Amino acid sequence: MKNENKNENVILYCRVSYNNPSDLFIDKDEQMNRLLRFCNLYGYNVVKVFTDYNTQTNKNKQQLQNMMDYAKNNVETVSAVLCESFDRISRNFEETMEIMIDYCNIGMEVISMKQITNNKNNSNEQ
Repeated sequence: MKNENKNENVILYCRVSYNNPSDLFIDKDEQMNRLLRFCNLYGYNVVKVFTDYNTQTNKNKQQLQNMMDYAKNNVETVSAVLCESFDRISRNFEETMEIMIDYCNIGMEVISMKQITNNKNNSNEQ
């Protein structure tokens, strides 16, 4: 794949689910390392990282909301949100699509390094 993203600024989003506290740092570090390697490979500049920590009893995704607030305030300099896979945003397909549409509406793409798609709003397409 050709590196067409040189110098494109992105926000990273990680969601870590764990039941055992020792799982927390391993999963977060592994997820972050995979995302950073992907960014390095495709020339993305990481400007901010947001991470939510969830358990079976705590499903709060406050950082997901904080990320949207940050994106709205930085839409001129940030072009995309990058996550490892769309299920990191939400396990619910409809919720994931709503979030992707919200980002598209402000002019940002949501990119999953595992499920490559193009959700840019190309108004020139017929």
